[in-house]
Amino acid sequence: MATNNMIISIVTNIAPPYRVKVWNALSLNYPTSLRCIFLAHNEANRDWNIDKESFEFKYDTLPGVAIKINSKFIHLNLGIISSLKRAKSDVIITTGYNPAQILAAMYALINGIPHIAMTDGTIESENNLSPIHRAIRKFLFKHTKAFIGASNGSIRLFKKYGINETAIFKSHLCANNELFRKTLKNSTQGNRRYDLIFSGRFDPIKNPLFAIDVGYRTSIILNRKISLLCIGSGQLLSEMQSKANQYKQHLHVDFAGFLQQESLPHAYASAKILLFPTAWDPWGIVANEACAAGTPTITTPMAGCSNEIIIDAQNGYILPLDEKVWSEHCAKLLIDNHLWESFSRASLTAVKEYTYENAAKGIYDAACSALGNRNV
Repeated sequence: MATNNMIISIVTNIAPPYRVKVWNALSLNYPTSLRCIFLAHNEANRDWNIDKESFEFKYDTLPGVAIKINSKFIHLNLGIISSLKRAKSDVIITTGYNPAQILAAMYALINGIPHIAMTDGTIESENNLSPIHRAIRKFLFKHTKAFIGASNGSIRLFKKYGINETAIFKSHLCANNELFRKTLKNSTQGNRRYDLIFSGRFDPIKNPLFAIDVGYRTSIILNRKISLLCIGSGQLLSEMQSKANQYKQHLHVDFAGFLQQESLPHAYASAKILLFPTAWDPWGIVANEACAAGTPTITTPMAGCSNEIIIDAQNGYILPLDEKVWSEHCAKLLIDNHLWESFSRASLTAVKEYTYENAAKGIYDAACSALGNRNV
């Protein structure tokens, strides 16, 4: 184990609040000098308030251009090399394959600095990559010293490229479990205001309109009005409001807008079931948040968290995108209090090890491995 401060540079798009907490834990709990190099202040489809006063690490935010393709941003930042030169890194971690991140990996290779590839991707989420994208990964991986995945699905992805398991480490995505725990006192199914909750971007890939349809169908099954809390923002807001109005005799929908991190525990703890009907998601941090609130989750096989933090028929359901099937399972959970309580307890157990400290340890262990466990 390193005895002196290891200089780690992480090149990443922006600073998600749930990752900032991990980087803080890495800086505070391990002998590291961490510098994060951000390719943008934020992205247009993110409404996070990023409090850089809370950072316990050094950082650069590079000027550049971001090109949006579908729901993804391609970042072009020519200042990446200058930033890395100033950092004098012992290890360089890249979290994706934007041009700036590829340049950072090449800089590491040329200068003999151990490179670590980090991803929350899975075989399923990268299933439609072009041959060029796959070729870039294969080339970089040949010269990469260690690998960090956010999930078991990420680990399987690296193994598919022939990476030895001993070079792969996990740094999972996580919510602020402690903050959620403080909110959960005396929380039972009976005192939760909303039957259902949807949390995420109001974009087609997240299927928020599907969630409203499920709420309506559940009302028909139970022969009572269903309440649904929608958290988030995005292009489908007006359509969602229109559909909610169409179903107003059967469904009461509250639109809370985008909520910052400190408001999420109360929101999740006010609902009985999270609907996470994503058509594609490498993980889904909303599942962590729901579990931390003891809220059972219904999601799809296309969510990376499926069969990892959400286990079918244990703390939620993993179902195909079929409104009838989803509404039947919602009704089942809402009727059976004992089943709901069992799922709620299992959710709290499932999320227990998904902490910032454990995620930080995965990064540190990967960095030590990349350096051959030698002192720096």
